[in-house]
Amino acid sequence: MGEQPRVATLEWGQRGPRALLIHGISSSARGWWRLGAEMARAGYRVTAPDLRGHGDSPPGDDYLLASYASDVLALGREWDAVVGHSLGGAIAVIAQTKDRTFARRLVLEDPVLSLSDPTSFIAEFTKPFEDPTAATILARNPRWHPQDARLKEEALEATSPEVVRRTALENQPWDLVPATMGLDSPTLLIAADPTQGAFVDPDLGDRIAASSHLVTFRALAGAGHSMHRDSYKDFWEAVRSYLSE
Repeated sequence: MGEQPRVATLEWGQRGPRALLIHGISSSARGWWRLGAEMARAGYRVTAPDLRGHGDSPPGDDYLLASYASDVLALGREWDAVVGHSLGGAIAVIAQTKDRTFARRLVLEDPVLSLSDPTSFIAEFTKPFEDPTAATILARNPRWHPQDARLKEEALEATSPEVVRRTALENQPWDLVPATMGLDSPTLLIAADPTQGAFVDPDLGDRIAASSHLVTFRALAGAGHSMHRDSYKDFWEAVRSYLSE
């Protein structure tokens, strides 16, 4: 593994339980603008990093999941809540596996737990770079808030297709299902609607939940992969309800 870069962070709130929000591939900490502010209003002190090669953070020597996780672990342990989307969910699983003091509770938003076809993943997640304008992003994602589209445009400008390619290819074989089954912190595994291209299908989610009394699985009806963007109210209610249990 290469040397760890010092990652940039955003923060919301000044006191209360500590929450960490980990974004997905080709996004940035700014993409948590609604959830970060909402959790701060709910009493949390929220931190969101820009992953290596994203946002205001420097590139990494490698894009191994273990390196991403080491960057995140360097921000601290004993988070009261960690929310990870897509790649961020995979990173959260690795971080918790490496250090069981990482998080008291996890929320995994349609995480990439397995990736058997990196070619298709690369094609899907490099396509937005072809026309990375807010107008095009919003046209492709009409349920997003316009601010989400603007921030995604900024995030695409701050990273590159090469980061997507290297992340997909450097982590083969990519299979975090056993690690997710073995998580030792209470975890909400929340998947997109299977009709909307979920990374965690219902069979896999049910299988993971059946393997561990610490994992709760639900699929959010009608939600896409980026549910904190296209189904924000339902996503926040699911997160709020789980964290208040």
